[in-house]
Amino acid sequence: MADRLGAVAATTLVVNGEQDLPGYREIGEIVHRGVPRAERREVSGAGHFVSLEQPTAFNRLADRFLDRVDRSPTTDRHHRSGPTAASDRARS
Repeated sequence: MADRLGAVAATTLVVNGEQDLPGYREIGEIVHRGVPRAERREVSGAGHFVSLEQPTAFNRLADRFLDRVDRSPTTDRHHRSGPTAASDRARS
């Protein structure tokens, strides 16, 4: 999987809890290094379920990330992927 991360075009937020198991933190770092437009954040006082264990901190991170991505001139608001987008392209 790691060899295909470079193909991810989406701006990506990788979130780990500082108390998460080392293997999961390592996976977060691999994704962060492999995805060209990824940023990584670590939340203190959280383990693996950051959004449940530290919801305020997680929501703050997600809101700030989404605000930045939404304002970014490189954001393609019309880009869609997945089965529906593929079938739309096939019909064109």
